[in-house]
Amino acid sequence: MKPTLKLIRSLMEDSSDSFNGDCSNSLRDLVLKKSADSYLNCIEGIFESKKRLHNEEEINEEVMSLLNTSIGQNSNINIVLEDDQQVVLQPSDTRQIFKVFDKLNEHNQISLINNLIKSKVNFESTLNFCHKVKK
Repeated sequence: MKPTLKLIRSLMEDSSDSFNGDCSNSLRDLVLKKSADSYLNCIEGIFESKKRLHNEEEINEEVMSLLNTSIGQNSNINIVLEDDQQVVLQPSDTRQIFKVFDKLNEHNQISLINNLIKSKVNFESTLNFCHKVKK
């Protein structure tokens, strides 16, 4: 029988002990259910946050493929940046980017590639950084 019906029945039968027990049990069950739901929502939130963090730290495979193409074909490549500006990347620049890339840890590799494609200002700054590391 549903908790609400039990309570009404206990109240109508004028059985205060039964009503008090049923009321207490119903409230306890509701509190346990709510706390279990809150706990699960909290756990889900933690995993979602971790998943978002993990997803933010993945290398941009499309950009890496373009860079590899530039070196493989030994040709300039046009890249459209996130700010919709277009830049030309020469194979010598690409090789230097990879030299720096190989020296970095995974987090910094991702930052390097993300900065490279963010805007024209970032692109130029990242390219200058890569050439300065060479010296």
